[in-house]
Amino acid sequence: MKRTKFEGPSNSLKHELERLVVSTNKVLKPAVSYMSVIELLRNVHPNWRSDYAYKLRDAAMIHPSEVSEFTAPVLRIPKYKWHG
Repeated sequence: MKRTKFEGPSNSLKHELERLVVSTNKVLKPAVSYMSVIELLRNVHPNWRSDYAYKLRDAAMIHPSEVSEFTAPVLRIPKYKWHG
């Protein structure tokens, strides 16, 4: 299958994700061009997932409700009064 030239921010983001997936998992190289952006995000290194989830949301490539799957939950640390 012949690849077309990537144009526009959405296609360049998908291409960037494809390269990131292949850089960490060479076995997926033949399959990345057929993956959706959600599947690509699931296979991207965890350090990059949230950043790309927000970029894809801003480019309207994923729904805002889908971003929460790729972002870490906010932990609330209770405040303690230390007695010393």
